[in-house]
Amino acid sequence: MTVLMKQKNILLALFLTAAFYSCRKEGIPNLTLPAITQTGQNTLGFLIDSKIWANYGKRCTTLGGCKDNKVSAIQYTQSNGDVYLEISAGYNADTVDQAFYISTTNITNTGTFFIDSSLNQGMTFYANQSAQFFQNYRTRKPGKCFLTITRFDTTNKIISGVFNATLYNIFNLNDSVKIDSGRFDAKLDLR
Repeated sequence: MTVLMKQKNILLALFLTAAFYSCRKEGIPNLTLPAITQTGQNTLGFLIDSKIWANYGKRCTTLGGCKDNKVSAIQYTQSNGDVYLEISAGYNADTVDQAFYISTTNITNTGTFFIDSSLNQGMTFYANQSAQFFQNYRTRKPGKCFLTITRFDTTNKIISGVFNATLYNIFNLNDSVKIDSGRFDAKLDLR
């Protein structure tokens, strides 16, 4: 190995170490439920078993660095003609790595919609994404999840709404979580 290659490897190791330490997770914060807004505020939050959950923290990868857990709202037309909509956010603090997703088809305006997993729709809450403590709760029973879109603005690219759900552990239907007072307000990415 040449001296130049050794220097490059040392610099790469120092860079990766610096990236890792600059993105260390912080302690668990005291969160508040975001206000119900309709202006593209990049918020998503709810009460889960009476505790506040909101998009928070940064997701860090070795090569991608750290990025804020922004709310993502994506809509596109699938090859079969269905219009797919996904709204998601993450939460990372200390040792907690969580995510929440709403995915549905053919919602293109305001209104109240029941989310039914038999229709390729769902809400998913990853209570812990680590391989050791993986917990995943999803839509399982009809009539247990609803979504109200309060603003669907393709001109200004804003989507807002509220939701409630009961989600079930994918490994144990006797284990469920109750989501109340859910709300989101995000920029809509039209693809």
